[in-house]
Amino acid sequence: MSLRVFLWVKEMGNKQRVVIKVGSQLFCHQDTEAIQQIAKQIAKLQQRGTQVILVSSGAVACGQARLSETELNREHEMHRQVFAAVGQDTIMGHWKQYLQQPLAQVLIDREHFDRREAYVKTQALIETMLEHSIIPIVNENDAVNKGSKVVGNNDNLAAFIAAMSNAQGLIFITNVAAIYKDYPHCQQAVTEMDAHDESLTQWLSAECSAMGTGGMKTKVEAARSVARRGIGTLITDEKTELWSRLKGFHHTGTLLTPGNKVLPGYRYWLSETSRSLGKVFVDDGARQALTQHGASLLLPGVRSCEGSFGTADIVDVCAQPSGQVIARGKIRVASNTLSQWLALSKTDLSLQHNQKSQIIVHRNDLVIVEGS
Repeated sequence: MSLRVFLWVKEMGNKQRVVIKVGSQLFCHQDTEAIQQIAKQIAKLQQRGTQVILVSSGAVACGQARLSETELNREHEMHRQVFAAVGQDTIMGHWKQYLQQPLAQVLIDREHFDRREAYVKTQALIETMLEHSIIPIVNENDAVNKGSKVVGNNDNLAAFIAAMSNAQGLIFITNVAAIYKDYPHCQQAVTEMDAHDESLTQWLSAECSAMGTGGMKTKVEAARSVARRGIGTLITDEKTELWSRLKGFHHTGTLLTPGNKVLPGYRYWLSETSRSLGKVFVDDGARQALTQHGASLLLPGVRSCEGSFGTADIVDVCAQPSGQVIARGKIRVASNTLSQWLALSKTDLSLQHNQKSQIIVHRNDLVIVEGS
């Protein structure tokens, strides 16, 4: 066991909580043996004090299988939503059959992550379930989500939930048992690696399964995201003995370990989870004040803004003229007001005097982008 794996295992300690994401393939193929095996692993984890949150894909595929004799077409958006609604019942039915603990279905959309109030309430809901030995089974609400409400894929969803719930581990159970150095031509598995190691990229495939929306590439992207929260990621199949693997007793699958830099929960939400609704462009003096001195963004340093955003929305702070994103934060001024101030400040002497202390983004609501 390497030092970084040892430190991660030590960090898990007795406060273990993991998010397990199960891929679509198991459900679309009705692989009850695999589902039963995963349920047994979950039971073992819980017996040893580990809390488990499930992110279970496959609603559309399950619904399509159940409605195969109808004329509904997966390519039609409304029909996909029907498949999802029917398939959610199938997924819950499988887990109820093999898990003895109380289960709770949690259907999510993008606003649960974008809006801080909704984020905190969802976080509290999941925490309450875990405190009462209830297993949350999370999925995107595909039956009604569309447009800006769509999360995208369940690999991202699992990463968001892992960070939201302050988990120590994220586990992807997939039909490919590990990351391979030249899959499918080579069967040499990567047993462990730093999540941010750039050499990973050369071995990844973006190809999705026939019934899913994610591939190995999206899983590594999710692992890199949660690594910034101090969360390790295991990519494996349903045959792995999860508890002993997390303890480092064997090396099945691929373990992607977090680095030493860990963002606190709120700053992680700003950086990785929330969605930017606009851009604020700043001059070089403001850029240096933000990135080198930990200052708040004041109005004199702002040159222009882009997009439509309201007070307390999240925006990207960009250097001018390059456009490079140097920070992300919660803005204190709506876009229409900010545009008016920027226009008036050139001619209005009273505004020029007062703007010197006008905070646009407070440093407590700001996170600097790495490498800026």
